[in-house]
Amino acid sequence: MSSTEAQAQQYAHGDKHTGETVLPVHYEHDEHNVDNTEPASNSAYDTANWPLYSLRWAYRDYIAEFWGTFLLVFFGDSAVATAVLNVSNAASGWLIISFGFGIGLALGVYFSGSISGGHLNPAITLANALFGKFPWRKVPGYMFSQLLGAFVAAATLYGIFKSQFDVFDGGNRQLMGAQGTGGIFATYAQPGNGKFFSAWSEIVNTALLIAGIVAVCDERNSPAKGFIPMAVGGVIFAIACCSGWVTGFALNPARDFGPRIFSTILYGKEPFTYGGHYFWVPLFMPFVGAICGLGLYQFFILPDPANAKKHD
Repeated sequence: MSSTEAQAQQYAHGDKHTGETVLPVHYEHDEHNVDNTEPASNSAYDTANWPLYSLRWAYRDYIAEFWGTFLLVFFGDSAVATAVLNVSNAASGWLIISFGFGIGLALGVYFSGSISGGHLNPAITLANALFGKFPWRKVPGYMFSQLLGAFVAAATLYGIFKSQFDVFDGGNRQLMGAQGTGGIFATYAQPGNGKFFSAWSEIVNTALLIAGIVAVCDERNSPAKGFIPMAVGGVIFAIACCSGWVTGFALNPARDFGPRIFSTILYGKEPFTYGGHYFWVPLFMPFVGAICGLGLYQFFILPDPANAKKHD
């Protein structure tokens, strides 16, 4: 077998990295070669000497996923709140929202990429596990951390905007309508959009999201070396601007479900019953889309493995 064939086989089986390969963003880090000894420095400014260092180190992947998802949802949903509650932003509201989620995702990846891989999305975590690029033992912890991060982000932004909610709706919380604010937290399809077409939108847009992210990270192709987080944010920005309006581009079960759970505090059970129990579309369809997107990229896009050396 030639060296090129060996490399191709290595890539086909997802074995390029000796560490645990994660997407959408992979920064090489080998857990097995990390020095776990306590730091020699006695400086109070050395964070390794702060309390619970061993615990923080042991769960650093999950902590990174929590904060990365927190940033994604906080900035994204805060942009929605700014567009909805500040009526002067009506004309540019969708652009504000698109930028909010794009920059929020980029910051989330900057925070977590070199530690956990910057999934920030249960659909990405599941797709990676199914394709053998991520250990199944970490899947539950990643998903829980992502969901919790999204929930806390929703609660945090509500604390910031609470007074403006009152100004907007007079203290009478409404999910939908002229004074509805439910869309700040979770996604709902545009009126008249059937569930089948909404599901199709979430599948296609999530597939494009994952395929686009993998493309800008693929060392065999044309990776956005040094700018991966911004490129990743650009993918979600493009989807939001172009095809995300129909369903509000959930594309991420944690991003939708975590804030949706929080919103039941404000609107009762309506976030789950509205639109004929529409909640299942943004909860489950991104999983289908992520699997399709990653599978289609790996099946159809076959760059030369040797190209990876050119980007080293």
